[in-house]
Amino acid sequence: MSNTEVLSRQIAFTDEQAMLLDAAMTFCREQSPIARVRELMSTDTGFDAVVWQRMIELGWPGLCIDEAQGGAGLTLAEAAVLTECMGRHLLSTPFVSTQLAVAALQAGADQTLQGLWLSRIAAGLPATVALLEDDGDWRLTAFEASARASEAGSLTLSGTKTLVPDAAVAGVVLVAVSYEGMPAIAVLPAASIPAGHIQRETVLDETRRCYRLELDGIQIPR
Repeated sequence: MSNTEVLSRQIAFTDEQAMLLDAAMTFCREQSPIARVRELMSTDTGFDAVVWQRMIELGWPGLCIDEAQGGAGLTLAEAAVLTECMGRHLLSTPFVSTQLAVAALQAGADQTLQGLWLSRIAAGLPATVALLEDDGDWRLTAFEASARASEAGSLTLSGTKTLVPDAAVAGVVLVAVSYEGMPAIAVLPAASIPAGHIQRETVLDETRRCYRLELDGIQIPR
């Protein structure tokens, strides 16, 4: 068997990624000592807003967003570099959930929606995705949660999403729903979510915050 046929166990970094890795390791080590991790486990949000602001100043929320929309124009490879460092030091922030929302917007939203939300996220607005439902199935082709058109021209949502990361602090939630028999993503601004529709769930990893999102009756522009 030739060397090219053997799966490589080496992870190579570009010079830019190596510099980002060094900066991220130093940042996470300094900002997330284990004593602080334990303190944050008992807080409502589970993360330090001051640390998140420092990450905003470094441009990390907009890492994978185009420069024209206020981001750095990098890729998920660079986001993975940051995420590995955060995991190593148990640094809890809305970074991962925000990057998932960015990817969803880039993959499926039109230019108007991208222009509306990606620039805000690059400026530091936390975001998240709501995929799972009560059965815990990871299917991406059919959902119990749904969106239906109303007479007023808006969309009315129904159903429940579970294990939605960072939902209590997200400025926008990308919700996987069924719409006219097809899978779709509903862009749900936090301001459209009534009080009481987001409820914290108990999970094994107390350094993370996940929530149950009740969609019944919520309306969004079509």
